[in-house]
Amino acid sequence: MNPIVTRTLLLATALSGACSQQPGTHTAASSTAPAPVACGHDCLLGFVDKYVDALVHHDPSPDLFAADARFTENAQPLKLGEALWQTASDPPQGYKLVIADPTLGEAGFYMLIKENGNPVWLSGRLKVAGQKISELETVVIRKGAGFGNFDRTAPSPLWNQVLTQEQRRPRAELISTANLYFDALDHHLKDSVPFDDQCFRIENGMQTAGPPVPPTAALAMGGGAPAPRPPSATSSLGQGEKQLPDFGHIGCRGNINSNMWSYITQIQPRRCDVVDEERGVVQCVVMFHQDGEIPSTLVPGYGEFKYSGATRRPFDTVIPEVFKVVDGKIVEIEATMASIPFGSHSGWE
Repeated sequence: MNPIVTRTLLLATALSGACSQQPGTHTAASSTAPAPVACGHDCLLGFVDKYVDALVHHDPSPDLFAADARFTENAQPLKLGEALWQTASDPPQGYKLVIADPTLGEAGFYMLIKENGNPVWLSGRLKVAGQKISELETVVIRKGAGFGNFDRTAPSPLWNQVLTQEQRRPRAELISTANLYFDALDHHLKDSVPFDDQCFRIENGMQTAGPPVPPTAALAMGGGAPAPRPPSATSSLGQGEKQLPDFGHIGCRGNINSNMWSYITQIQPRRCDVVDEERGVVQCVVMFHQDGEIPSTLVPGYGEFKYSGATRRPFDTVIPEVFKVVDGKIVEIEATMASIPFGSHSGWE
């Protein structure tokens, strides 16, 4: 049986982590107030729900947010109540992925909501301190403003799979594994990332790397099984011409090794603040910088590929990207990416 299908079936009975709230202690003789209650796994999931409810009701209440809370949308520092706070209209009806990190009190999220009735991808992270949201970093992908699939109904069930002790890796190693991926794109390295052979990548709701998602996972994410890859249109090629590889279906390793991403100039800053060791998940928010000065690249088995369009202009991209790591190997990647002006900052320097 396909390894991904096997893991997907196992996920149907996976248990979610429990909330680990532990109140502070003090002696009866002490006049010191109790220490703040920690926010565990389920507590953080609850804060994401509270945030979304406040968002669609256009109500950044001081009961939910700290007085000095920081907020960005697409790397732009804003006041709470601005931007999507004015236009969000409907909460997610199906697709919602949340990663909880009780160690740092942070949660990452990816969801399809509606803005004035239109579907948008909302992703990012929030931080909870003293039972209030102190940081809110969001990325919004609007239909028509970039590529994407806005019809997905559920995330891959792999994300919520609780790993065995043998499958897990410590926090530092999960972060290091994610950075190996960014290093490969940043420095155009080959065979430097520990990918599972069945690894696949979803960006803005669309598969951009890996084999076709197995039918079981595809159904869980909404819709039917992906259509088979069309045969190469060799009849339309001139004599001696070669077919450009289908980079969306050559595997994560083959995709990264293809040299197609040589137009990426730098990936900085990188902040991998949300980690769930039980599930082998790490989320990083990164900035891709592209100066538009790279004219072409050499694709193995194809030859010179000349860049055009968006890749020949200066622009930056803000990306919350999340990785599922099992037995030290990346099995799934999900990201949303918003194009922003060249020379932008993350808003969290």
